[in-house]
Amino acid sequence: MAESLAQLYTRHPFDSDEKYWRSSVSLEDAVHAAGDVHLQPDPIDYLETIREDDSSCSSAITEALLSLPPEVVIEQLGEEIALWASLSNSVMGDDEKINSALAKMCGITIEDLEIAQGWSWRKDGFDRDPKRVLAQYGLMQSMKDGVVDRVDLPAILQNSARPGITLSNSRIDDYALMPIETDTYNWYYDGGHVKGWGVDTERSISISSWLDAPTGFALTYKGVPNAMAGLAMNGLNEIMLHQIQGIQIDRVNLTKSVYSEEHYIGKISSRGLMPLDWQKVLVQTNEHIAELLDKNTTAIQSAANNVWIHKRFPKDTEPHLPYEKAINAYDVPAERLGYTRAVDGQKNWHKHL
Repeated sequence: MAESLAQLYTRHPFDSDEKYWRSSVSLEDAVHAAGDVHLQPDPIDYLETIREDDSSCSSAITEALLSLPPEVVIEQLGEEIALWASLSNSVMGDDEKINSALAKMCGITIEDLEIAQGWSWRKDGFDRDPKRVLAQYGLMQSMKDGVVDRVDLPAILQNSARPGITLSNSRIDDYALMPIETDTYNWYYDGGHVKGWGVDTERSISISSWLDAPTGFALTYKGVPNAMAGLAMNGLNEIMLHQIQGIQIDRVNLTKSVYSEEHYIGKISSRGLMPLDWQKVLVQTNEHIAELLDKNTTAIQSAANNVWIHKRFPKDTEPHLPYEKAINAYDVPAERLGYTRAVDGQKNWHKHL
């Protein structure tokens, strides 16, 4: 039977000789305030209510949880409370033990959890709502676990064929969806190069693309990525497309150094996109993913909120994506595909499923 925080401290008393209590709220008061958190049907909501009422008390509860043996917290109080403690920690290094236990005992990928946390905090104005972080983490894990394999891609492709074009079954079989993630997440620029892409020695091609979100998927044709989408949670029940992009492929001469002008032969077209309204394919795939994950709505980020309409890197002399092109890439297909622009300050596009 699960024990309360007070009962756990009876068995595992705080040792002031080994650890300094930093909070202005005493350990006794923190334990008392936590009450029967272990019995709550939604312990995160319970703990967040305490935070809203008294942030100092909430910080003390976090410290109390992190001061216990992490295995005891997970076994007696549960994974949700352990995750709340990790995400609520504001002292560098204090979450190392609980994170290690979460990885070992619960299979949590801490690197992804930290990416989800960083993304959510920056996109939500540093709102520390742990449920938003966990929703983003959940989306990232669902993509890794193969939710795209359950998408009815043949139906989407048939529905997205350009006027006058009928896709044969053999042609449809040449297409596939693949989940993508960043190789190394860039915290400053919110994204990173797609993991696993680069030089394909068998085809003598090079593919290098930047993913604008923590996770996403690519539409491949004959094994080669032709288009990509960057996804992120927007709140708890909406998946937003932050990126709808065709992929440029470089033909390369593998006998020449990458630093040689002769290494790059030229661009080749994404042949798989020619018979398709490929923007529709990406948008409808996102909608199918949302339905599979029981989300209520999907969204498309507006051109005005696209990070690439601004100069992003020190060497930039102009934006990578001119605003008019961003409108054609995001606002135009959003409206065409049945999305409604919000009247709030963000003015993103939304669609109820």
